[in-house]
Amino acid sequence: MPTHLVDYHCHLDLFPDHAKAVMDCEQQEIFTLTMTTTPRAWPRNRELTAGTRFVRAALGLHPQLVTTHAHEFELWEDYLPQARYVGEVGLDSGPQFYRSIELQKVIFERVLRKCSQEYGKILSVHSARAATLVLDMIEKYLDIERNRVVFHWFTGSRAEAKRASDLGCYFSLNARMLDNERHRDTVATLPLERILTETDAPFSKFKGTELHPPDVSIVLGMFA
Repeated sequence: MPTHLVDYHCHLDLFPDHAKAVMDCEQQEIFTLTMTTTPRAWPRNRELTAGTRFVRAALGLHPQLVTTHAHEFELWEDYLPQARYVGEVGLDSGPQFYRSIELQKVIFERVLRKCSQEYGKILSVHSARAATLVLDMIEKYLDIERNRVVFHWFTGSRAEAKRASDLGCYFSLNARMLDNERHRDTVATLPLERILTETDAPFSKFKGTELHPPDVSIVLGMFA
């Protein structure tokens, strides 16, 4: 059986040629999950990935964008029955975004509650400087038995990682994570069967170079 690369978290619609980015992943047989950052981006993403074998699209509302796009949440709810994958969603309490954390919490709670009603969803969750709060909300509002959570670019502590793992969560790793000694130490504690690979392309650059889904091979090498 051939071995395929997996890019579990990237943003193909942010590349200069969205359709070509999708087709490149399809032709190179890279299992790819492409995130959306706003609900309005969903229809085009769904259209381009509908006939593919290797590429799937996730329905998201990025926590960094809630101040300008929270009004699109009803649209997100309308599209949710069409989506198996949900992302990018979550919380960001970093220096640029902590002022909107209360609104982020409102949106994330609604995301989790709605996924629990629909169930069978697989969420790619952003938790920058907010891992404990994200875990608190997952425990409170998400039916974890009938949905799956994957922490994207997890930067929490070992204790937070263990708590997430004990809840049954997964983790998608990228090169930037593995290039950081503290984060490598946390990664070393994760159950191997809960680990996925990602590039977060084109958001994430590595050693000054813009990443593309095939560059998930870098992650594999670093993880090994």
